[in-house]
Amino acid sequence: MLDNIFFLLEIISGVSCFMISLFLFSFTVPDTLIGRRNKRACLFIEISAFLMGCISLGFILMGGEHHRRMVAFFIQGFAPLQILLLMLALAYPIYIGNNFKRFMRKHIVYTCLLCIGNMVYFWLLNGQIGSWIYNLLLAFFSFLFIFYIRTYLRISKRWEEHYPECKKYFRKKAYPLCFLLAIVGLYAVIANILPTHRNQLIFISIYTLAYIYFALQYNKYGLTISHYIKADNIKEEVINVSISPFSKWLSSKEENRKRQNYEVIKKKLEIWETQKTYLHPKLTIQKVSQEIGVNQTYLSNFINDCYQTNFNRWINSLRIDEAKEIMLHKPDIGLAEIAELVGFADLAHFSKQFKLKEGTSPSAWRKQNNLK
Repeated sequence: MLDNIFFLLEIISGVSCFMISLFLFSFTVPDTLIGRRNKRACLFIEISAFLMGCISLGFILMGGEHHRRMVAFFIQGFAPLQILLLMLALAYPIYIGNNFKRFMRKHIVYTCLLCIGNMVYFWLLNGQIGSWIYNLLLAFFSFLFIFYIRTYLRISKRWEEHYPECKKYFRKKAYPLCFLLAIVGLYAVIANILPTHRNQLIFISIYTLAYIYFALQYNKYGLTISHYIKADNIKEEVINVSISPFSKWLSSKEENRKRQNYEVIKKKLEIWETQKTYLHPKLTIQKVSQEIGVNQTYLSNFINDCYQTNFNRWINSLRIDEAKEIMLHKPDIGLAEIAELVGFADLAHFSKQFKLKEGTSPSAWRKQNNLK
């Protein structure tokens, strides 16, 4: 009876995970720093969903005691990696400072090493459930699991300090997702301390349902944070490093030169923007650099550093702001004509870029602002 339930649950779990991966791959986010972070963070969930789908369907080929060892291996070997990826997906859109990406790479390596250790123990050494090595690997998993939960809570607390307007959302929506992962991790430990068929079945059920709920709710996670944070400028932590006096002087001199160059570029771009040359179709960074008399590389670096985006997105942002002004003051003009006026090739491209930046279509934005 339990074997039949396992078989059915693993099919449901595997198919659901593949569908979740496709769903997250297809959804769009506003073209803001938080939105782009959220889109990149979805890759963690997509990888996690794909791995879980493959493993769940792979369980179907196992049977008897071999199946029980396979589930135990998944809980101790792959569950830490899955939980880490989901925690990184929660933390990536809201990290503040320059240390997070280094932390992320380092702990992906640690977790993969734990996964490899379990793989060697279960498959190459034919490890048995309940041995001292088994319990040691379980202790490593428990430590990493607690550490991941604690790390996310610290990152979210720091975010709340900088952006207190997000506090209410985190309490109601984000923290429950973290709590859900905590329940999954806790029951994973229980299922491996008492690795009965019943406990393993309960774990897979909880894990599958929690995973589906997490993925569906994550679709709203970055979008909601983007709406709270209107300005596309996340505050950065100041990181103190020990450097020699000469290096400090050289760095200061380079920074001053860079600041002076950026001030010149900024003034030239301000004049260029007042002329609304960005409304011309087929505009390229080469043309703009020639018009304002600035090296193309310097201009590209200035846009990347100051606006946290590339040239094309910056131009599209200026055009969309212009389109919003037209919709506000000239409500009788159609969207296709507005798209042409602000420099887009066609209405479809205009609508796509508008939705990426604003999170809604031009027509919906117009209705929200009581425009006909």
